[in-house]
Amino acid sequence: VQTHFSQNWPAAWGDRAIDVTAGSLRDSLPWASGEPRPGKYAIEGSVAGTLSRYCHRSGGDVLLTLDPRHPLYDGGHTVSTPAAMAAYAAYVGTVLDRLPGCVTAIEVGNEINSGNLAYPKGVDPAAAYVALLTVVRDRIKPRHPSVAILGGSTNMIGTGFLETLFKAGMLGVADGVAVHPYRHLADNIDWEIAHLDATMRRYGTPIPIWATEFSDNYPTPDLAAPELVKFVTLMSASGVRRAYWYALIDQRFFRNMGLFTQSQAAKPAAEAFTLLTTHMLPAGRAQRIDTGDRDVRLYRFGADRWVVWGPSGTLRFDAGRILSARNRPLPGTSVTIGPDPVVVIGARRFAFTRGTVLADSLSGYGSAPWSYWVEGADGQRHALGILDGMWTSAFGSRFTRPLAISDTGGAVAGDAAHAARAVIRYTAPAAMTARVAACIAKSPGGDGLDVALLVRGKRVAGAVVVDRWTATDQIVTLRTGETVDLSVGPNQIPGHDAFTYRIRLTEAGSTISPDATKGPAGCI
Repeated sequence: VQTHFSQNWPAAWGDRAIDVTAGSLRDSLPWASGEPRPGKYAIEGSVAGTLSRYCHRSGGDVLLTLDPRHPLYDGGHTVSTPAAMAAYAAYVGTVLDRLPGCVTAIEVGNEINSGNLAYPKGVDPAAAYVALLTVVRDRIKPRHPSVAILGGSTNMIGTGFLETLFKAGMLGVADGVAVHPYRHLADNIDWEIAHLDATMRRYGTPIPIWATEFSDNYPTPDLAAPELVKFVTLMSASGVRRAYWYALIDQRFFRNMGLFTQSQAAKPAAEAFTLLTTHMLPAGRAQRIDTGDRDVRLYRFGADRWVVWGPSGTLRFDAGRILSARNRPLPGTSVTIGPDPVVVIGARRFAFTRGTVLADSLSGYGSAPWSYWVEGADGQRHALGILDGMWTSAFGSRFTRPLAISDTGGAVAGDAAHAARAVIRYTAPAAMTARVAACIAKSPGGDGLDVALLVRGKRVAGAVVVDRWTATDQIVTLRTGETVDLSVGPNQIPGHDAFTYRIRLTEAGSTISPDATKGPAGCI
């Protein structure tokens, strides 16, 4: 879990990390204060003492984020000259010497895709950063071979930014890549992690992924607990090496991100965190279990611990306790599957009954039978590939920016005469009769979006949407290979043309809408 003892948090707050069985803290020992004069170190302060005491009392360890900037070196820029890089590496080595056996990893920089690589003009950022990693590796590995050197440290996942570092040779130098996958819904974080891993494979052998910050500033504390369980389950199943919740204690501008309030009262997220650290993660990595319904997320930890969520369905287990994400007992012997995860402890076998939802654009994102297209002003459609940005990845094309389609939202490009429309398509894998429910919620500003729902290529509903639009009463009969499209384009004037969306196909007799009962304003 993330702490901020380096920002004057009281040392006693460290006891709360032990209360929730946090196995590791992420904090910092800033270079500028730790080396007040060249070669003179002042590391034996209260922060180092607090971190050392945590390691000894809990048996855990610490990840340190160390920003490679110092007013005494390279004019305060991110270090790039040989002497300044050597000074930074010497500081890292000294910190490790002063905290023997306590530090598990060094994160070189923090969110460096968000302006925190401050090189002077003329310096190649990717090459200079990889050179710094190399200097740090060569300095610390002889004395501290088990300490991991983490490169990257991106706000969000930032595969587009990280690819520049992979091209520059980071995979051969670092022990891991650090990412901060902030997002409101944990769903599909595994899709983006898998894409990051695939991108690494294009440049060499992938290195472990560390999620050194993750969470969101949720509208209410109750929303954090289920998302924390989903986050950890998905990252565990994806092979993420370590993950650090942000943060241990609420902060002034982030009042719903902490496990505890500033008065040290436990919040719903603390209950979920403890459930995971004491009952689920010790059993082993999560493994996805096939129920026969591609939209249902069922995971098993070890032999008898389960997490499940999804659009619909029922699971009956042979034994065990059924718990909410907050570790509260739930009645009955079966689980009604919904958007919030349910935990089962002590069961070996299950029986699954399919629900009324046949397809869902959120839970099915990124793979068949869903696909993503751009439609130009000439009416021609072209399949979109994955487009990597500085912060996130989504389906798009470099030729039609800012058009993009993510799992929960998107944006269009152009104006009425030169429109680039975003099309979310469902292709029926088998003959079916279904009710189609669709929702679009437009971002504020602009003159609206031109929205159309098409079945087999023919418009069946639509509107110019300036705030929010839904269609819930479309009963369609599809043969194998026939399509349902949600097509979104600009109205007349470009600008402010982002949106959230949701599409569900349900059994014809169902009345399920595309709107979940929780989440941000819009359609998710």
